[in-house]
Amino acid sequence: MQGADNKPPGLNPMKAVYMFDDLAMQRDYTGVPFSKSVPTSFFEQSSLTAQRFLTVVNDQHPDDLEEVSRQLWIRMWSKDKDISDPTSVLEAAQAAGMSEEVANKCMSKVKDQSTKEELKRITGIALESGAFGAPWILAHKDGEVKTFWGTDKIPLLAHVIGEKWEGPLKPSSNL
Repeated sequence: MQGADNKPPGLNPMKAVYMFDDLAMQRDYTGVPFSKSVPTSFFEQSSLTAQRFLTVVNDQHPDDLEEVSRQLWIRMWSKDKDISDPTSVLEAAQAAGMSEEVANKCMSKVKDQSTKEELKRITGIALESGAFGAPWILAHKDGEVKTFWGTDKIPLLAHVIGEKWEGPLKPSSNL
């Protein structure tokens, strides 16, 4: 957000009210376990430790990246846990199936200069492509790069890359 001179939606009172209602509707529609309210830590914590940890996981254990990311998301958005705390990040990694030893090894590299530089490089790519918020998705198709912002753009992303969109995680019909 800082690199795009963007502000969190909660700092705009009208956006905050909208976001609370939107998250509740998203929770009901998708079955994704959002908290009943926006996590209190959302506006107070930094995600830098978690981002650096994910940078190390991507480099050292890329097969674990998706599930560790998911567990960090659940900790923040479903359980209102502070993902700026290294202990919380390690708990998420272990919930994702990483051993304590592997998770601790990854955490030991979070402050390495190479980790910081890699995260800056990845962030630079996002900013150069026009990122101003998350999720920001780059889709490479037929030599072109298309950008998408927000989970509500996933059906459009699927269309652009020629995949079938099957909807959210839970069935939406009561028939």
